[in-house]
Amino acid sequence: MTRSAALIACLLAPIAALAQTQTAGTAVVNPATFGASACTSTTSVATIAWTTTTTTGVITPGSDTFEVIASTASCPTTAGTTTTGIVQANLAVPDTTGSSSTPILESAIISAAGLTCTSGDTTINICVYLLPPGGTIGSQLGTAFGTVALQVSPPAVPTISSVQSGDGALFVSWSAGSGSSVAAASYTVSATSTSDVGPYTASTVNTSVRLGGLTNGITYTVTVAAVSAGGNESAKSAPATGTPQAVNDFWAIYKADGGVEQGGCGGGPAGALSLLGLAGAALLRRRRGRRA
Repeated sequence: MTRSAALIACLLAPIAALAQTQTAGTAVVNPATFGASACTSTTSVATIAWTTTTTTGVITPGSDTFEVIASTASCPTTAGTTTTGIVQANLAVPDTTGSSSTPILESAIISAAGLTCTSGDTTINICVYLLPPGGTIGSQLGTAFGTVALQVSPPAVPTISSVQSGDGALFVSWSAGSGSSVAAASYTVSATSTSDVGPYTASTVNTSVRLGGLTNGITYTVTVAAVSAGGNESAKSAPATGTPQAVNDFWAIYKADGGVEQGGCGGGPAGALSLLGLAGAALLRRRRGRRA
């Protein structure tokens, strides 16, 4: 080889290596978080969808296959890696896009990663390989990587800050608790009474809620529980009590004075003016009540 030819070969070597470099595509798991119940459930199914990215080889549907691996370690791409944690193998390649999806039991993904619900909160790496016939890791035509969270801990127990009376309702407010690294994604509020059939429940992402459908004059015991993104529920808060009461508010006065529910204004400008008058009447009654 001449000196000039050797120089050209040297310059082209990095370019050739770059042409063989694979860039991982994306694998998306839905749901993105598994709760503690997923460890033993025989019905909870997750869907893994992916698009592999490759600059090498040609995708051949009907010949190439996908292999899905779950692991707590990083997804391997180099030859000689022992394949463990296989969740699904020999999946058919539908077309030349390198994209596909598959439903898999959440418990199968957890088990393939070598985890149990006593393993604690952790992240599971999802590794998808596009393999040629007889291929293994190192000879893949493309890859797609993603993650799913295994969340076995519950959120902290909330603390009720106030329970206020409403007409056939209670207005409950609380604060998120402390002592857990798992955040609350929603809250479940419950009211029970030995004098009512109940229980009455409401779910919200906020830290306050109106709990309706209650009976005036009956005292209810109220509790709040936090629920994580994975569906893990905290213990219930310390109970608080509240008693719904009939409230002579603006709406009650409006209806008592012949107001109609349609449209909220009783029809046209006259209705609107009557509402303004009633609002003033309601305010005057409240002031008189306070003076008395």
